[in-house]
Amino acid sequence: MTAVLIAVAVCLTELAIRRAVKEKGDEWKGDVCLGLIRRENVCNRGLFLGFLRKNRLIANILAISAMCAAAAYGVLRGLRGMAFAAQLGWGLVLGGGLSNAVERLVRGHVTDYLSLPRAVPRRLRRVVFNLADVCVFIGAVIVTIFDR
Repeated sequence: MTAVLIAVAVCLTELAIRRAVKEKGDEWKGDVCLGLIRRENVCNRGLFLGFLRKNRLIANILAISAMCAAAAYGVLRGLRGMAFAAQLGWGLVLGGGLSNAVERLVRGHVTDYLSLPRAVPRRLRRVVFNLADVCVFIGAVIVTIFDR
């Protein structure tokens, strides 16, 4: 139950942030956190880093299939019997994946709105991402460590 609550909280929070980004438009853009983080407003029609953006049908099928596979694994694995850390990880993965899938189905793209303009290595300075991406990444790390 913990994983489901975390997933719902992540998904709803992320969708609310994306709505605010869309409503504010260019007004949203700017530096925060001493210039370490920049708010952006980018429509990503592909997968991570825009991969497959020219073939949106395949990108959508892959993204939604991955979300369904993760959810099915969690159900079959039995989220209820897992330690809290593993449930936290699965909740982050599922919530981030679900919010990306919902926006992809509704809008045809995913809104990315954060970048790291002073990142090291410099290649990361061009990457624009969202909270859901961070949740999926951190959740995957947690699951890898704690879901045994």
